Amino acid sequence: MPRKMTVLTAATELADADQFLIEQGGTNKRITADLLPLPISYIGGLITSNDTDADHDIAIAPGIARSDDDAANMKLASILTKQIDGAWAVGDAGGLDAGSVVANQLYSLWLIKRPDTGVVDVLFMRYATLVRVTTVGVNTTDDSYNDSGSGLDIFEPGQTVRVTGFTDPANNGLKVVVSSTAAKLVVAENLVTEAAGDTISIATVGPALPTDYTKKRLIAAVKTEGSANIIPYTQSGDYFTYLVLVTDVTDASITDVTYETGTLSVPPNALAFIWGLLQNLTETDDEGILTIQPIGFAESVVAGAAFIMATIAGSTFKKTGTTGTVLTDGNSQVKYAATQVAGSAIVSIRTHGFLMLSRRDP
Repeated sequence: MPRKMTVLTAATELADADQFLIEQGGTNKRITADLLPLPISYIGGLITSNDTDADHDIAIAPGIARSDDDAANMKLASILTKQIDGAWAVGDAGGLDAGSVVANQLYSLWLIKRPDTGVVDVLFMRYATLVRVTTVGVNTTDDSYNDSGSGLDIFEPGQTVRVTGFTDPANNGLKVVVSSTAAKLVVAENLVTEAAGDTISIATVGPALPTDYTKKRLIAAVKTEGSANIIPYTQSGDYFTYLVLVTDVTDASITDVTYETGTLSVPPNALAFIWGLLQNLTETDDEGILTIQPIGFAESVVAGAAFIMATIAGSTFKKTGTTGTVLTDGNSQVKYAATQVAGSAIVSIRTHGFLMLSRRDP
């Protein structure tokens, strides 16, 4: 019996059950349309929103994405609700990969897949970043990072972290956490002995996956407030809008035209939508300038040379403000500076949304 042949065009609509014969090594293999690999980094649907328990639950709409290793399609067939205040379990249940929910923290949401059964689910991971100046060294006896201070216990077993700053390249890069205490972080990879002395950054980049779940894709991010409740937000594609302004910087110890670093309530390497305010109620000078810019951008607090600038001149300065967008670095940070000729300047930076670039290009 002759087979029916259909010529596929850009207008052809395929159903998941449509079948194809593919020749591989002289052998014909029959596959269905849903097994055809999606384009690299593809994502469609999977829009998130606050659910009925808006303080703790996130609803994820149906959708499909390519895994971040470009090895598998991941399809969520129906709406799923995950709870940030509960340990991960499959289905409409707890969603936290490790530990417990923490106040004033940013969390990422990951689409995950178990290849042996095809089950697709979602989990939360806490974004954690630790920057230490001259206090972290490396011990090869147990392949661990050791801090003379504390704070390494913010990283959970099974999570993937990115380490930067060491002189020996073997101590930098992606590492999988085996265990952690306040002063010690043991990883699965082989390290090289190195004394403390450099400025070191350690940041989570991947969740602790449940048993047998090996595929993942970053799809969203949410922020908790002071009571560890999720801040209400809306999502449109890759753009997330907080329904309340989130105050990220309030700095009353300004040094005139000296840059400082601020961490924003956005994912790493995101385009942040912010509002900046400079006020100095006791200023007697006739000009005030506030600049906010990406890490690495040339430092210059001069009218017309800033990345995002608020300026006022021509009268005794009291306050000035502006809105704008700024690209954060891998630690969700930006730089800011302001003039303070006299009086006491205060800089405030509030975040009202972000474009999550890593959702589209993980």
